[in-house]
Amino acid sequence: HAAGVGEMTWAPVHNNMDGKWTIQVDGISARGRGICQQGCSALVDTGTNMLAATPPVAQALREAGPSCGDHFEFEIAGRGFAVPVRDVAVVEKGKCKLAIMEMAEGDGPDLILGVPFLQGKLALFDYEKKRVGLATVGVADKTDRISSLGLRGHMKPMQAAVEEGDFVTIALSKPAHK
Repeated sequence: HAAGVGEMTWAPVHNNMDGKWTIQVDGISARGRGICQQGCSALVDTGTNMLAATPPVAQALREAGPSCGDHFEFEIAGRGFAVPVRDVAVVEKGKCKLAIMEMAEGDGPDLILGVPFLQGKLALFDYEKKRVGLATVGVADKTDRISSLGLRGHMKPMQAAVEEGDFVTIALSKPAHK
């Protein structure tokens, strides 16, 4: 593996009957405070440009009081994934304010892990095995990681994605029967 590339962590998808990629977050920490310590359900969504949470989770994230120099640590399938606070905040009058979209409580997930979570990560959506793979990677290392996953046929489009964006997602599908 290339230096600086994290190992792929696989999280099983829960309730995939609706076609959504909902996984378990085992906990979130910031500045020594624990959030979602009993676990939270989280939708991994490349189409959401913010971090979203139900009111209790959003309030707990805000109460952690992180500064723009801190980060949130999301524990997923035994591995921690850091999200810099500056990626989910706005600065007003010199103060860092979290910009977390609140969503209704109910049958949905507790969190939506959108673009701020996915930045600096490779996300693999495995339809056949109903799981999401996550790895923390540096931009220069993403093409090496894609190559090591046996996806060389996708290198040109992936190279463009790596150069233009902050994260790469790949959907792995079941091979077609002949």
